[in-house]
Amino acid sequence: MLQHPQFTLTILDPTSLLGGETVEALWQAFPAARRKFFHTTGENEHLVTEAAGEAALVPPLVDAGELDGSDVIVATAPPAAAAAAALFAWLRANPGAALIDGTGPGMAPAESVAVFNTPPPGKPARRWYLIADPALWGPGRFMQALAPVRPRELHMTLLLPVSEFGEAGVDELVKQAAARLSGRTPRKPETLPAVLAFDLAPAAAARRAALGAQLRNLLPGMTYQFHAIDTGIFHGHAAAVAVRCEDQVDAAKVATLLRGQLGIRLARRNEHPQPSAVVGSSEVVCTDLDYGEGWVTALVVADGLRVGGAQAIADVLAAVRAS
Repeated sequence: MLQHPQFTLTILDPTSLLGGETVEALWQAFPAARRKFFHTTGENEHLVTEAAGEAALVPPLVDAGELDGSDVIVATAPPAAAAAAALFAWLRANPGAALIDGTGPGMAPAESVAVFNTPPPGKPARRWYLIADPALWGPGRFMQALAPVRPRELHMTLLLPVSEFGEAGVDELVKQAAARLSGRTPRKPETLPAVLAFDLAPAAAARRAALGAQLRNLLPGMTYQFHAIDTGIFHGHAAAVAVRCEDQVDAAKVATLLRGQLGIRLARRNEHPQPSAVVGSSEVVCTDLDYGEGWVTALVVADGLRVGGAQAIADVLAAVRAS
């Protein structure tokens, strides 16, 4: 039960894909909350969304004063520059308000705390919470399951899909694939970082730095090394993980821990999960488990955009309101 069910919740960009799902999830989780909607596209027209089966007007966020009274602001899409400036001016002037940032890389990652389902203990300087990067949700759930055997070291390789670059990235991969299949040289990439059709490339240094900064929040006190690879996968994330645990691990113990973790499951016998198999699912699937000298290795596949989407925002909001 929430301690203070009455509060004002402002949802930015409820007409985005994540925004629509978030409106529905937060309506179910917090039916008593007062709601405000704004869009941050930079366009001046009013939009319309649906909340609890009824149409709701979504005006543009122009004046920061329109946010007055907000207890929690949920961002679901990267804002235009003017809207971002108004938002952060208001947040800095109203430190009691919380921000839950579901925009992917984040609007102010250096000033935000990266989180999975719940914020870490303690009071941050600002209550700005960044929902963890989609690529980290599969390994994160795996690490959470192994918590009772005290994981101390993590090595992983993240395989990143082009869906992280939006619809334009997916379209560009299709064109690259068509060119290569016809024997032509693909055009110079515009949205994607490289020609990725039937190929892969190391992720950009800025992308790796952003992931590393989040891991420092998410895995405090743990040693970790990781690679991040942009791939020709359309949708779905995969990660090869190796975890060294302080306690003894074996097949039976790890299987018990994984089966006891909500939202994660072991692959069935003769099942060979691929990223495409989990698209649209909130389930994290682990396969190819192996053990040796305190290490556990696995391939973890998940639709990080789904697992770290609307329900994750609702979970973080519940934790923020209960604290």
